[in-house]
Amino acid sequence: MSRWRPVAIQNCSAIGAFGVGLDSFHSWWSNERPDLTSKVEVLQEQWLPFEIAGQVPKWRARDHIPERKAIKLMTRRVQLGVASALQAWGNPDPDRLPAPQRRAMYTGCGVPADEDWTFRLPIDESVSDGRFDMFRFATHGQEFLNPLWLVKSLTNNVLAFSAKTLDLQGANNNFEGDAAGALIAVGEAARGIAEGRADIALAGAGDSLISVEFMLHLARSQAEGEPNDFLPGEGAAFVLMDTCKTEGLAVLGFGSASGPSLTPRIRCTNRSHPQILETIEQARESAWREASPFLSASRPGLRLLGPRIPYSGGACPELRISDQLGDCGAAGGALLLAAACTHWKLSPPEEVIELVAVAPGGEASVLLIGSANPL
Repeated sequence: MSRWRPVAIQNCSAIGAFGVGLDSFHSWWSNERPDLTSKVEVLQEQWLPFEIAGQVPKWRARDHIPERKAIKLMTRRVQLGVASALQAWGNPDPDRLPAPQRRAMYTGCGVPADEDWTFRLPIDESVSDGRFDMFRFATHGQEFLNPLWLVKSLTNNVLAFSAKTLDLQGANNNFEGDAAGALIAVGEAARGIAEGRADIALAGAGDSLISVEFMLHLARSQAEGEPNDFLPGEGAAFVLMDTCKTEGLAVLGFGSASGPSLTPRIRCTNRSHPQILETIEQARESAWREASPFLSASRPGLRLLGPRIPYSGGACPELRISDQLGDCGAAGGALLLAAACTHWKLSPPEEVIELVAVAPGGEASVLLIGSANPL
């Protein structure tokens, strides 16, 4: 696009199986990235299709979110996302902040439904002679339905709660693109700043696939015979970008593409699939074309792969941190930001880091991160 320019990253947050905060992520990374999956403790269901997952250890939302009443309206994935957004925002000087209308926020998300099993009791009460009865649900079962179920299941809740807390009244959007959506959110936030639609922007995602609803989906995929080497996880990461910082780490380019839906295969396996690779290549070409005026490099020094993306065995090193942290859904793409920020501190200043993520719906996104002034 004509007015595109690199947009600097001021701050980054991270929450995952490594703990809370970017320092915890740095410690895990520098300790050779050990496997942090463990026995599932978040859920107590006996039928779970998996015994281990990448869980945030000893998570207590009240330790990280100031508004206690709001926590009651948040599912676990929303709590993680809001806490991470607040971390990335930090404690800026109010006198130096732009007007609320110039503060933007973009988020990525999956498509959760009834994560806390609010419908369990209403459905149980609607069973007659061993079968679910819709008439009984309408006349009796609905009485047991918590009126907050819809509010808690909205996909833009991370955006809504964070924007309310931080008074972000500017440009905003929520992308239902799973791991790809998180990178789309960052790319669009950077474009919003580059085009002058905002002076400061938060972008990222929070998600948890350690939920009853998602476990049911996985159990069904197993029953249908899909190959399954899936490992669920949870986490969150956000970056804060603004117009003040002119050097350091920056978003250099972004590209996205859409292919045929690959659900549920893309969710259940890390095996190669030609359609995934073709869509990724289209997104990659767009990202490098957009960044080309600002780059001397022609290929990345490191490629960070989101969940479910096969290694290419190409000419540059590749890492897929979901192998050690679990597939964190939308947060799986966002956590690549924490990885890029950590690696950048240790890499040559001219090195470009390529972030790649895909979604079960067939979307792919590629984000290029590196020095704000590489030339």
